[in-house]
Amino acid sequence: MSKFVSTSVRSSMSRRARYSGIQKQVLGLYRSMLRAVNTKPADGQTVWREHIRAEFNKSSGLGRGNVTAIEHRLRIGTRQLQLVEQPNVPYLAIKTIPRRKQPSDAPSS
Repeated sequence: MSKFVSTSVRSSMSRRARYSGIQKQVLGLYRSMLRAVNTKPADGQTVWREHIRAEFNKSSGLGRGNVTAIEHRLRIGTRQLQLVEQPNVPYLAIKTIPRRKQPSDAPSS
């Protein structure tokens, strides 16, 4: 850093958050997905954005040390980004799959 930079600028630069490599990848994927949504028809962009935000929020509970799970979600997200970027996919249709009942879900007699 130059010796001509004022101390107030220097201290604000040191307070800036420093992201790890994997954090940068996640943020980059999120930004890329939002940019890809801008190429979709205007009437469907809100649904796309809500879905992307929900997916990232769902994965936000992963701990910082859970690198394997984070990398797995990054690979899934990258494949989904490729789908979003395709021009022949203008709208998002979300199909919810009902959860199968587990033996532990059954009421006891």
